[in-house]
Amino acid sequence: MAALLGHVHARVGSSDLFDNGEDGWSRRPSRPPTCPRRHPLQDDPTDTRARWHPGVGLALFVLLFSVSAVPLGLLAWWDVSTYEAHAEEQADRRLRDLAHNLSEVTFRYLEDQRRMVTLARLAVEREPAWSQAALQSLFDVEVDAARSLSGLYLVRPDGVAIVHGPSVRSDGSRTHAGTDYSSQDYFQAHKETDSIAWSPARIGAQSKRPQVMVAMGARSEATGDEAVLVGGIDLAALAAGVLASHPDDAARMLIVDHEGSVVVDSSERLAFGSSAAAPHPFRPSCPPLVEPLVDEEGEPLRTACSQVPLGSNLWAVWVVEPRSAVSGGLASARTQSLVALLVVLLVVGAMALGVSALLRGYFDRLHHYVDRLGEGALDFELPASGPLTPRELVLFRAATRSMLDRMRANDAQSARLVDELEQANRRLRPLAAAWAQIGEAVEILDHEGRILFANPACIEVLGDAATTTGQLSTIWQGERGLRIASAFKRRSRWTGEVTAEGPGGRRLQAVTASPVFEGDQLERVVVIRWDITDLRTAEMMAAHSERLANLGTLAAGLAHEINNPLTYIQMHLKQLQEHVVAQGEQELSRAAAEAVEGANLIQEVVQEILLVARGRDQSGLGADRALVSAQQVIDSAVTLARARLRDRASIAVSVTGAPRMRVRVSELVQVLVNLIMNAGLAYPTGGDRGVVEVHARVEPGPDASVVVIDVRDSGVGMTPQELRQAFDPFYTTRRVGEGSGLGLPLARSIVDAHGGTVSAQSAKGLGSVFTVRLPASRPESRSDSPMLRLVSDAPLEVLVVDDDRRVARVIARALSSHRVTVAIGGMAALDELEAGRFDAVLSDVMMPDLDGPGLFEQVAAQWPELTERFAFITGAPRGSAVERAVKEAGRPVFHKPFQAHLIEAWLATIEAR
Repeated sequence: MAALLGHVHARVGSSDLFDNGEDGWSRRPSRPPTCPRRHPLQDDPTDTRARWHPGVGLALFVLLFSVSAVPLGLLAWWDVSTYEAHAEEQADRRLRDLAHNLSEVTFRYLEDQRRMVTLARLAVEREPAWSQAALQSLFDVEVDAARSLSGLYLVRPDGVAIVHGPSVRSDGSRTHAGTDYSSQDYFQAHKETDSIAWSPARIGAQSKRPQVMVAMGARSEATGDEAVLVGGIDLAALAAGVLASHPDDAARMLIVDHEGSVVVDSSERLAFGSSAAAPHPFRPSCPPLVEPLVDEEGEPLRTACSQVPLGSNLWAVWVVEPRSAVSGGLASARTQSLVALLVVLLVVGAMALGVSALLRGYFDRLHHYVDRLGEGALDFELPASGPLTPRELVLFRAATRSMLDRMRANDAQSARLVDELEQANRRLRPLAAAWAQIGEAVEILDHEGRILFANPACIEVLGDAATTTGQLSTIWQGERGLRIASAFKRRSRWTGEVTAEGPGGRRLQAVTASPVFEGDQLERVVVIRWDITDLRTAEMMAAHSERLANLGTLAAGLAHEINNPLTYIQMHLKQLQEHVVAQGEQELSRAAAEAVEGANLIQEVVQEILLVARGRDQSGLGADRALVSAQQVIDSAVTLARARLRDRASIAVSVTGAPRMRVRVSELVQVLVNLIMNAGLAYPTGGDRGVVEVHARVEPGPDASVVVIDVRDSGVGMTPQELRQAFDPFYTTRRVGEGSGLGLPLARSIVDAHGGTVSAQSAKGLGSVFTVRLPASRPESRSDSPMLRLVSDAPLEVLVVDDDRRVARVIARALSSHRVTVAIGGMAALDELEAGRFDAVLSDVMMPDLDGPGLFEQVAAQWPELTERFAFITGAPRGSAVERAVKEAGRPVFHKPFQAHLIEAWLATIEAR
């Protein structure tokens, strides 16, 4: 058609038959016609230009054929595609069903064998004695009866086998007990989870056959002994059973264990136990395949997977087949569709030829008119209703020229607009990059507080749901929105602090909302948020630390002022008690005992205040430690915690062996009470009571043995974020008023001071385990106890130095077996040293004129022989800066109130000069 119109345009444009005047087409003066007049519808047989042009018929045929054939071709293509999709779906469903059936067969077989091992365990538990002689025949019978069992082993909790079954190996040799299984993965998994554990598939060490090991706990009904029963399940029978139930020869079946090792491969391409690695990415987790899977030869594969649960592990059954397995049916369907399409196309082609023949006369006459018009013949008239008369052709040409002119103008205008848009983009591109890189959260709101734009930092902080375009901003909610609107009416910005919920949890933000006005109308609001959560937390911790530091200073001074009078009060009370007891006064004896007990209580209270204010002794010197068993410490902690957990949980205690350690008993009891209380509070009130398990044992270490105490619960557990912050000071997951967040940090500081560690494991919904590790100790014998080097019983010349006269007198009275000289203050002590000769010096640390360390320096300079006979007396707490400074001198330190026999023992090591 376009070629035909172009031909008409060429003919009309080259003729001068018509002239376009002001009022349309007008006829020029007549001139002789160049062609003879004839009827317009009569063909001239001598005029070859009037004959039918074969291109027109071909064009008509192609047009009609295309109009009919394209829908038919699309219909055929859709039919083939639908059939292919249905065939692919059927093949996938068949593979999935096959994988599910094979996994059921695998699970039933392994579960049946696990039941056989369970029956063997019941028989073992009824045996009166566990020994190789008593159990060997039983194991031989059980293995022989269950031919799918490759062996049975009874293993002690330390991993050493008691008995093997069968008694005769495959090579004819006999088995012997004593093999260590403690390093086996299934044995470790059973010990850690206290449940049935499965091993990966392996070749049996005795049977030399493919097998899988299952371990379960056993307890003797006669003796209560505990052990682990291990059964070997023969996988050859499983492979035979699975292959027998495998009906599809085209599909390949593969079973892999939880470590990715091959158990069964129906194609025998992968050997038993080999890793199913690329190009065989089969895993027991059955992940979705992102890319198409191919086999070793590069052929595309169709896959299906079904998991087999074995205890806490997952095996997987994979079924794969080449995608070419269904290509035969698809090729047949394509052939049938193609044949049907060709038949239909032939019919359509015949119909198109008939229609083109009917239209041939019309196009023949139209071609004749165009030829005559090009020759300038005007002695014919086109049908008035015909669309291709000369007037319509000229109008079409004029309309086309006008349309092209407008298109050229529009194209120039479009090019100019595109250039302006590119320039605007180049100017805005840096602004967009800066908008995306702004670190603070920025929102742009409309006059109603609804979000127009939010930068990436704001979306990251608040989340997608809170930054959706058109949604009311979170700062505009509630009464805060009224305060912001009030500030905007005064044409001032609003600043404040808000709490926002986002992907990172609850965060504290400082917010500035700035209005943007156009005239008197509020148009936009720019909101900038700064995260100040960490800043506020740091400020709170700094304030709390400052309060603790002030409390520590006050407590240290208070303790020093109390310890001085408490020293002579206690010593006088003990002398009075001894005197009253000697006189036989029962009432006075009880009163004296109560007074001594009260003074001791004052001493303990002062020490506790110092422990809270200053922290525990971090020196690691082991002062006031006692050798105790873990059982005693755990029993004390359980007694203190049981009453408080009565409504929530019960406490189960188990101790393996007899672990002993040298600790400060009250502090370690405090640690265990804290851990037990935390475990009990993990269970909710009002429901079933939970169980807090406390287990102690000794584990060998590279240098020395370690006492391990586990406190386990099955409560709410902690998220990874909560677990990372569990030992941070002031962090707690409890409600306000239920916890201070200092329990676990204080427990860690106590254990660290003992040279141990505290660790935690937890998972949300599964519970938590806190593990305390401390150096183990063995009971002391006489040879282990340090002996004092008693040099002489002769009385010594002792100089006692203290700024408190009463304390100095009570020390002198306590050392009545020696010749004691009292000096009030450090300067007086120097005078006494210059005037006389002394065997030992006992000096207070904190004195107004010359303190103890200063006196020691003077003694070292003038009387160096007394430096090894010098000791300090102090009322400062253990672990304080005063004590550490004094200990740098390397001399003994006696803390007020002190025991007189300790000073006597020290003096007994000194020889009179």
